Amino acid sequence: MKVRSIDDVEIFRLCDILEHINPGDLLLVDKGFTVQHLLLAKQTTIEIPAFLGKRDKFTKEELLATKQIAKARIHVEQCNERLEKFRLLDRTIPLNPSHVASQLIYVTSCLVNFQKCLCK
Repeated sequence: MKVRSIDDVEIFRLCDILEHINPGDLLLVDKGFTVQHLLLAKQTTIEIPAFLGKRDKFTKEELLATKQIAKARIHVEQCNERLEKFRLLDRTIPLNPSHVASQLIYVTSCLVNFQKCLCK
């Protein structure tokens, strides 16, 4: 079997997540995650945290925006941690029942939603 390499942008395009993105949505992404061209028709905004590069410090605006993004990312990371605790996808799924993988994620996400609220 030949293994093919695939990048983040191609995964983003192929996973049909674009069907769930609505006009006015805001996506938080890391630098280098270049999917802006896929979101133009969706009228969706991408927020990329500022990075220093060769500078010594952030501007006041960048610092404020970075703090706001960090607050939101904490909740996303906590949700991801809860999903990972179910350990449903921590091993290879054989090809025969692979069609149920998305259902596993869906059910796991529903179970996470029944847990204590992450933010108030």
